[in-house]
Amino acid sequence: MRRLAASLAIGAAPTLVITVVSAAAPVQLASFDNPFSLDAIYGSWGAPFATLTSDPDRFIVRSHEYGSGYKYLGGEFNANGNDTVQLLVTVSEGTAGCLVDLVDANNNGIAFRFYGLTPGNGNNGTNDYTLRMRLSDGIYFTGTGVLDTTRISQMHIEVDPGPTHDYYTASFNDLSLITSVVSTAWTGAGGNAWSASGNWSNGVPNGIDAAASFGSIASGQFNVNVDGGNKTVGAITLDNSTSYTLGGSSALEVLAARSALLDAQRQLADALASANTARADLDRALGAPLPTLGANNR
Repeated sequence: MRRLAASLAIGAAPTLVITVVSAAAPVQLASFDNPFSLDAIYGSWGAPFATLTSDPDRFIVRSHEYGSGYKYLGGEFNANGNDTVQLLVTVSEGTAGCLVDLVDANNNGIAFRFYGLTPGNGNNGTNDYTLRMRLSDGIYFTGTGVLDTTRISQMHIEVDPGPTHDYYTASFNDLSLITSVVSTAWTGAGGNAWSASGNWSNGVPNGIDAAASFGSIASGQFNVNVDGGNKTVGAITLDNSTSYTLGGSSALEVLAARSALLDAQRQLADALASANTARADLDRALGAPLPTLGANNR
């Protein structure tokens, strides 16, 4: 998708304030890269017919019947601000339900379960799956019922093939905590109010997990009034040749903008460094100095 293909005029009403803040960075709990081993194994994973293999970039299990393994993560991970568990797995044989339990330093545990995974039904028809579940949708199985995301210290990975007794081959490729994003598109079907659900395709965006997109619309409502109190979005996407204008008396926080700004600044610094290297080469060729490129030359 083209990004920033449209123009966005901010502050049609002079009181609109946009604040850029940082979203929580993803936290990788386990890469499963070689060498990876489990501290304890249970069920069929401990049987003679099971094979557990640590590959360069994944941990592969071939077995049948339910099996699992426990791993102390080697310390306490602080994933504060993230709201979603993301598990990357590959299923190349049979049927596998891939499960993961997370436990904090106070032994509060929550389980995330993804059943019925089969070859060829993953991402874009492949064997690879990107599995996500909000922390709030997990099942608490021990402790107080509240997982301390600032002190995650243990995990338990499992494969449950369900009623079948056939062999399965499944690999665990990555386990991370991330901030989820739910995208919704402006339609303007019911007017110009940001807070009106009828003006959005998938509900009113307001939260770190919300992404607002402004594209081609039939209503012609390109003036958006940010109303009803301060709003927060994880990202804003523009994909239309017509300008949008955001106004209103409420503040709007855009969490992803800081990252984009820093990327642009890094790209500018790299371009200036390359230009100054070329200038130095030209200096030597001409035998006379040229002005150095910098902030005053942009």
